[in-house]
Amino acid sequence: MSETAITTEKKENSEVIYIAGNTKLLMIQSFLHELEGLGLKPVQLAASQATLDELPTEPIHIMLCLSDDIDTTVFYTLKNYSKKYGWHVYFVRNDVGLSMTEEEYMKETSPFVFTRWPISTDTFFKAYNWNERPRKRILVVDDDVMILRKIKALLQDTYEVYLISSGVAALEFLEKHEVELVLLDFMMPEMDGPEILGRLRLQAATSKLPVIFLTAKDDRESVITALNRKANGYILKSRAPNEIVEIINDFFRKSINELLN
Repeated sequence: MSETAITTEKKENSEVIYIAGNTKLLMIQSFLHELEGLGLKPVQLAASQATLDELPTEPIHIMLCLSDDIDTTVFYTLKNYSKKYGWHVYFVRNDVGLSMTEEEYMKETSPFVFTRWPISTDTFFKAYNWNERPRKRILVVDDDVMILRKIKALLQDTYEVYLISSGVAALEFLEKHEVELVLLDFMMPEMDGPEILGRLRLQAATSKLPVIFLTAKDDRESVITALNRKANGYILKSRAPNEIVEIINDFFRKSINELLN
């Protein structure tokens, strides 16, 4: 079964999913009943910091039903615990607009967001199965050891990061290992980024592998070259650390949204 396959068979042992917020709507109760039928155990609770503080300090699945009366401390708590304990968070907006605090949360944590009720169990399990996978894997390819160390330090708390210092070694690595994203230096000796990307696109196994260029150049010609080679974007090495992290988070956030649509 592929990593993005939907698994909706009934589970032998019930796994808990916490549902926070107003769950009284009939369509929400119907959704929770369907989850029970598929082996999950929905636990309904109040959307408050005190309630969240009592939950397990380990990876859990928690769905927040958004409403205008949810305190901002809930979002800060979810942000901290998703990073500290590996919580998997799902938002259901139901056409509720996002506050500045919620927008900030989205940028930093990349939760799954369902725009409205009802939610089909097939759609939910796409998100659930994605979260059940190991941490997303990123290969960083650059001949500058300092850049490799910098990128790893920025990403290692959230992602599984692999470092390679040459194009040839990167191609050999990708023949044996799967990753979800490659951060590829645009200019390298022996084999540069565009050539490596071209070779990846010729191989069936890596033809659709997401690649983002790392570059010190911001000229129009380099950008056009990156786009023509079907890269998924580019990152200036001179950008602030938090901006680099945000670009990576945004890439996976968009991947999540594409998965649900």
